[in-house]
Formats: sequence, structure tokens, C-alpha cells
Amino acid sequence: NILHSSMRASGAGSRYFPRWSYRIKLDEFEYIDKYNTFNLSAQVHDPTMLHTTLVSELYKQAGFYVFDNFHVFVKINNSDQGLLQFIELINKEYFDIRNIPVYELYKGGFESKFSFENTYNPQFHFDKKIPDDDNYSNLFDLIYAVDTSNTNTIFSSLGKWIDLDNYIKYHALTTLINNTDAFENNFFIMKKSAHSPYKFVPWDFDRCFERINDVGLYGNNAIIRKLFKNDSTFNLYKIELENLLNTIFTNENVSLILDAYTDKIREAYNIDPYLGDGKYDFEEEVQDLKDYIANRRQFFFDNLPTFTRPVEN
Repeated sequence: NILHSSMRASGAGSRYFPRWSYRIKLDEFEYIDKYNTFNLSAQVHDPTMLHTTLVSELYKQAGFYVFDNFHVFVKINNSDQGLLQFIELINKEYFDIRNIPVYELYKGGFESKFSFENTYNPQFHFDKKIPDDDNYSNLFDLIYAVDTSNTNTIFSSLGKWIDLDNYIKYHALTTLINNTDAFENNFFIMKKSAHSPYKFVPWDFDRCFERINDVGLYGNNAIIRKLFKNDSTFNLYKIELENLLNTIFTNENVSLILDAYTDKIREAYNIDPYLGDGKYDFEEEVQDLKDYIANRRQFFFDNLPTFTRPVEN
């Protein structure tokens, strides 16, 4: 029971669907476990309700900071809202709980590009979270470095601003899961200290495993285009794809994660007024996800050997 709280719709797109996602803020000094503010997400693009569970575990195994999440069955005024995903927010409290130092944090919104081309203004697309001020100078310097850094010395020039190992792994795993919404949207970037490079923190996974749009061997944005101008960073990207395919993004690991949670949510899924009762077949949806991932892995095994560095016109 949540008695002392405020609640509002959450997510730019979910309110256009029959079931909504919510942002819950409890009263001061009130907590559910360690959480005072959190999202209850309808995962409207995910008929399995398992994308976030699976992908957060994959990112965690790859060494990324990942938000806590778990399933809940929600009633509002005794009316079933159904099976939702509890989503921990990435904010100051997130880092405080984990004793992780954070000097600066931005959330990338829609069309959060890393280039000043076409008179792009980052302040309209990046939301500064830490500290809560209007000083975007470090972000401007980062974007300027993507535009202008010397590709022959990319590790020292661009590497001063972006943790390249972190970013290459982020881009590779985000490509493997075909998260089309996460190369210029739906991520955080954070600096641990004033002089440390930015690291990427993944966010929002219900649109992973997109069936209609496909990013192919790499999702497109200004950072990866810059990295692909250098043979070494291009090869590191290919190596990272191969490593993830053989260690984390495997059929066995994916099935192990999914199978551990299907039994936990099956009953709640089947009584959900928007999912169960013949609307979706849970077992078929989970198997379809496994089949999609197996086919996607095969696509990379078939095409990586002939993948060469793209050359811009």
C-alpha cells in the first residue's frame, strides 16, 4: 500500500496507450525498501515484460552501472492496473546508495546528438541532473571534441573526454540488443570527478529487440562515426562485439536469465487485464524473443568476418 505519495504519468509515449506508466514520489523520509522516488513502467513496447529484466542483467554482467528493477502487480483504488516494472531512478540517491562518486550527470533526451552540426543546441536535448545548474560547459567541450579531435591521436584527444572502452562496449552491446532508441536518446553520461572522462550509463530497455527497425552491425551516431575513422578503435569495436557474442550475449546465458523469471511472473502476466486472457500467449512471446536473439546472433556471426571500416563520402 502506498498511502502518502504523489503520482503522475511517466514517459513521453506511454500515456498514448491504454495502460500508463507512473512516477511515484513518496513523502519525505518515507521509503519502500531504499526507494523514495521510482517509476512503475508499463513496458508498452514489450509483450514479454522481460526486456528490462534481461537487458539490465546483460549490461550488469558487462560491467555497467544498472538501475534496480523488479516486477510488481499494481492495483489503484482496488482496480487492477496489472503487471508493471518497478524502475529505480538514476539520480543523486542512486550514486549515494552505492558510494559511487559523481561530479556531473546528464540524461540524454530525444535527438541528443554529439555534434554541433546544423547549429545544434545541446541544452534543448540534454537534461543536466548533477549538479542542478545551467552550466553546460563540460558537455559543450565533449561535443566539440567529438567534432574536432584528431583521429590519429584519438585515444588522447577524444579519450580525454569519453571513456572509450566504456563507450565502445556500450555501443556494441546496445547494437547487439538492437535498442534503436539508445544511440541518441535514453542514456545517462556521468563524470566521477572534474578531470575524469564521461562514462555512459544505460537506461530504458522496453524498446530493445526491435523487429521493424534494425541498426545492423552498428547504431549510427556522431561518436561511432568518429571512432570508425580510426583503424584501432574500429577494430576494438569488432573485438568487443565478438567478445560479447561469446561470453554474455549467448543463447545459453539469455535462456538462463529468461527462464529464471518466467515462472516468477507467469501468474501475474496471465491475470493482467492488458496482457492475459488471450491477448498475448506468454509462452509464445518468450519463445519468440529467444528465437529473435538466436537469429540476431547468427546475423553477426555471418557478417562480422567481412565487416570493414565504413568510409564517409
